[in-house]
Amino acid sequence: MSTVIESVICPFCGCLCDDLAVEVQDSRVVRVRRACANGRGLFVAYDPTPRQPTVDGEEVEWERAFTEAARILNKADSPLIYGLSSTASEAQRKAVELADRLGAMLDSTSSVCHGPTSLAMQAVGEPTCTLGEVRNRADLLIFWGCNPAVSHARHFARYSVMPKGMLTSEGRKGRTVVVVDVRPTASTRVADIFLQVQPGADFEVLTTLRALVQGKEIEVDAVGGIPVAQLQELARRMKACRFGV
Repeated sequence: MSTVIESVICPFCGCLCDDLAVEVQDSRVVRVRRACANGRGLFVAYDPTPRQPTVDGEEVEWERAFTEAARILNKADSPLIYGLSSTASEAQRKAVELADRLGAMLDSTSSVCHGPTSLAMQAVGEPTCTLGEVRNRADLLIFWGCNPAVSHARHFARYSVMPKGMLTSEGRKGRTVVVVDVRPTASTRVADIFLQVQPGADFEVLTTLRALVQGKEIEVDAVGGIPVAQLQELARRMKACRFGV
């Protein structure tokens, strides 16, 4: 006999959709409703059975695996504990304690992903808001160098482009959607404005856009493959909108 659990939160991406219905039978997920393909795959493919540890490619008992791992770590001159991005907070805490005991370096996957973002936030800060504020207030949406139609499949429908909110009663009709990327993507198909930047020219385009917002004149006709006239129009929209994201 199966059990249906309502209001389940999906941890696949930052949307954290909290309206899933998960059907469980014999301690396994057999069906998920209201999830996107990414979330559905995460739940249905989940296997709670721990995999048997291996040493030199051969399956061994846990005690031997622990002993071998401890031997390798103790023998190492410069150990590195890396990863942890999909690890529970409690386990991360233990990893930090282990690194402290070993004198090990500690790094996460953010060093090749969100690390530069964190450094920029520490250096200059970040204006931010909640997805609820986006849903209820935003009338201008700029998606730069991202493809949420694929990476965050329910973002458009639940939080940004389509939903009606307290101050966005018209839903999609009351919003302007801008997508900036180096190539057309699934997200560009829902954009009112698509600006295609030359690869590697984002910094120049952003710098130009910042100058235009500050009221400065630009002496060239195009930057990064985008006509300055289009950037001027975007700057005008950014300054005139009620709540831009």
